[in-house]
Amino acid sequence: FTAQPFSQSTVAKSPVTFSVAVTGYPAPTLQWRKDGIDIAGAISTTFTIPSTSRTDAGVYTVVARNSQGTVTSAPATLTVSTTGAVASPGGGTPAADPGFDEKVSRIVNLSVRATAGAGNDSLIVGFVVSEGAQKPVLVRGIGPTLQQFGVNDALTNPQVALYSGPVLASANDDWSANSNASEIRARAAQLGAFALSETAADAALISILRGGTYTAQLTGHANESGTALIELYDGASRDGGRLINVSTRTRVGEGGDVPNIGFVIEGIQPKKVLIRAVGPTLAAFGVTGALSDPQLELFEGPSRLMHNDDWNGSSTLTQAFASVGAFSLTNALSKDAALLVTLEPGAYTAVVSGVNGTTGTVLVEVYEMP
Repeated sequence: FTAQPFSQSTVAKSPVTFSVAVTGYPAPTLQWRKDGIDIAGAISTTFTIPSTSRTDAGVYTVVARNSQGTVTSAPATLTVSTTGAVASPGGGTPAADPGFDEKVSRIVNLSVRATAGAGNDSLIVGFVVSEGAQKPVLVRGIGPTLQQFGVNDALTNPQVALYSGPVLASANDDWSANSNASEIRARAAQLGAFALSETAADAALISILRGGTYTAQLTGHANESGTALIELYDGASRDGGRLINVSTRTRVGEGGDVPNIGFVIEGIQPKKVLIRAVGPTLAAFGVTGALSDPQLELFEGPSRLMHNDDWNGSSTLTQAFASVGAFSLTNALSKDAALLVTLEPGAYTAVVSGVNGTTGTVLVEVYEMP
């Protein structure tokens, strides 16, 4: 490093830029970190926060890597005060930093268990982080450890990759080989996730994400396939940002080969959630082999709370689709399934299967209602 980042103090809603100068041969790649966690997409000599909030406060470093080794910059501390006022370029009164409201319940972690393989058989999960957030998100791709829970056909060597749009933000094969494996281990324990063996071939990564749309992808090595679990944990649930929806396109097979989508609601008040299992309507998007008649079940532990087979063109559901920005189900007689339910804080599982044992591709979505 020929120029190190320097510490800064600011007030909320102000922009901040960290910068470094680095030289090396071969030319090194860069990765900015906050509090030891990679910041998704922050890979240039500068890192800018357009409008700071109290959650941006912390210690920033940048890691430079090439074939000769790895070097970490000096730490730079960012202090963010929420007591001052920041004038906007056009004048007027600045907006206050909203912070965390304990009365607002939210989804804090999501998981999908389904069959996964390589290539087109990858298990792909899309999710959205609300605007204004800067939060660490832990992504885990579990295969071998599932055998401890009685899963005999578990994927033996999963890999996970995290994309921001089409851009690869982070990836991992074996979690313990990660340069920040200790942070992954500590954060998983803090969040209540079950432990992974140091020698297990499960995959995991942790990355700081800003508001936007992301995709987590779990694949198997070579042509291997098997049951896998992909998990997303909100590593900073007590801030202004949140995970607001998750979706996965997967296959419903025969017997017990059905996708399970788990989610946890944290808070002190009930939360309204929209859940959809879209099969027939996928044909309008060019998806072949779509599940012709999905059914949707919602469980709390072993107890089945609700069930839906056909959504029946419900006007209430149609309004809910529009309010969360979900694509419409234009055919009121389609065999797609949907539930709109208000849930107390706790852990829930949505299970999608085919009526009369039908199989095919299905899109499962969970939306936090505004």
